[in-house]
Amino acid sequence: MFSTTARPKAVFIMWLQLQAKLLTEDRLLKWGSKVEPQCMLCQNEDETRDHLWMQLSSDIGGNWQQYLTWALKNAKGKTIRAQIFRMGLLKD
Repeated sequence: MFSTTARPKAVFIMWLQLQAKLLTEDRLLKWGSKVEPQCMLCQNEDETRDHLWMQLSSDIGGNWQQYLTWALKNAKGKTIRAQIFRMGLLKD
């Protein structure tokens, strides 16, 4: 991905999120696992990547795609600002 001081686990989880590979309940159900589809955080909606993002980032606002577009724009380049952004984005 890019140079960072983040822990390898945080980088891997972010990579899974970016690739839509997190093991959310909706993905597990598609594979035939016997799990409850409801979100563990709110118990009101099915757990999907986008729903989890909305639950965890309600103070930021916007959906996952809007955040991803914003983050990719700010993480590009070799400027100090971009490097600091990348470190903060992936810091545990």
